[in-house]
Amino acid sequence: MSFARPHAILIAAGLLLGSLAAHADTPSVKRVDAQSTALAGTMTRAAMLTDLHTAFADGERIGTLRSGAACGATADREWSELVRQRVESELPSVFHDELAKAGGMFPVGGGAPLRVQAFLNNIDVQVCQAAAGTWQGGFYVQVSWQIVSPESGQVVYQASTEGSFMLNQPRRMATATGLREAFGVAVRNLIADRRFAALLQPADPRRVALAY
Repeated sequence: MSFARPHAILIAAGLLLGSLAAHADTPSVKRVDAQSTALAGTMTRAAMLTDLHTAFADGERIGTLRSGAACGATADREWSELVRQRVESELPSVFHDELAKAGGMFPVGGGAPLRVQAFLNNIDVQVCQAAAGTWQGGFYVQVSWQIVSPESGQVVYQASTEGSFMLNQPRRMATATGLREAFGVAVRNLIADRRFAALLQPADPRRVALAY
């Protein structure tokens, strides 16, 4: 009697079940795509991020940190001083870089820059730490924005945008890069709002833009 065929079938079935389990446990976040920029041509007004606010307390859960071959072991990812410092470092830098790419940092025209205030309302971190310093998973952020006119001191624009970044396969990359990429999508979606663009390229300087 030969046991070769049943043994091979059991091995194949085990590999298939293991693959399905690993796939089922792959961490993920809400997917948000970046929209095309609404800025075009020469900017007549600059915008600067002047304030950044967060509403999270130390120890508050902001996601899940996983580990193991199938990402099966889980632990809460909590808000901390280190996370706050990373947010306060990455978001202003991303805002500056994305607006510069769109041409909104060096406008042709006078007047003080519009003051932009950012509020980080939601963050979701779903990361699995794999072998050899690699990770997979994603970051999701939701940011509310206000623009204040330097002349009147009044809020002339309000909006909320989202951003995300996903690694579907383990990769050696700083997790801070994943957070930065998610912020980049949120900022590009802000720039994609025509009402935001109208403040930097106003046809009518008295125009007030509101988005909810």
